[in-house]
Amino acid sequence: MDKASPIFVAGVPRSANTWMQVALSKHPRIHITGHPPQTVTPELRGFHTRRVEAGRLAGQWNKERAEDHFAGADRETCARAFAEYLRSVWTGYADQVKPRWGLKILWPKDIDLFTELWPAAKWIVCVRHPWRVIESHKNTLSTKATPDQIARNWVRSIRFGLDSPAAMIWQIDRTFPESRVAKMVDLLRFVGEPLDATESPILQFAAEAPVVHKRTHKERGTWEIDNNTRARLLGIDGIPETAKQMGYTL
Repeated sequence: MDKASPIFVAGVPRSANTWMQVALSKHPRIHITGHPPQTVTPELRGFHTRRVEAGRLAGQWNKERAEDHFAGADRETCARAFAEYLRSVWTGYADQVKPRWGLKILWPKDIDLFTELWPAAKWIVCVRHPWRVIESHKNTLSTKATPDQIARNWVRSIRFGLDSPAAMIWQIDRTFPESRVAKMVDLLRFVGEPLDATESPILQFAAEAPVVHKRTHKERGTWEIDNNTRARLLGIDGIPETAKQMGYTL
């Protein structure tokens, strides 16, 4: 298994993250695990931080004493150990036969930690019209997130997708049927798993683009963005500019 270069499917909820997870898992070499309830708990992150600091102090004191008096490890060793612990916990039920692992994560506040632990990772940032994301989020998920919070995370996720050379953006609502298979081929090349056979399951899935996370009529709410909410959201830093850049009309 290629443990050092996972594929992270990220984005705010209701942006086709699950669709991309299912699609990539149809590749013969890739399995993307569903997102954990809480990606990295504060306790886990604190443990990693303390181990890194303990290792730094041990190295400093051993150098001063000219002997290996204190036990510890450098930052890189701590990061490798912590990354392997997280990977093994997250992928416990995953298809371990496939050589490339990955994780679906709703836009993580621990983005800096992820990029530190897996610098060779590839990111697929899923994007959808911000108003549709917010309405779908409020109508299908039990969450305390406000429209403003969702909108800010939407901007952050896209900025990361545009600015990071390790990331590629997938716009489910602007990936049209006639170009969807070609874009999936480009995406697979980007993550380092090229596959040109048009009869492959992943490309067939991309061509058909089935709904994979559909809610029943009874499960869907009726919340809509009203004029006051729209006006407030338009005042959030980055919303108008980012939407225009992504080709969305607000």
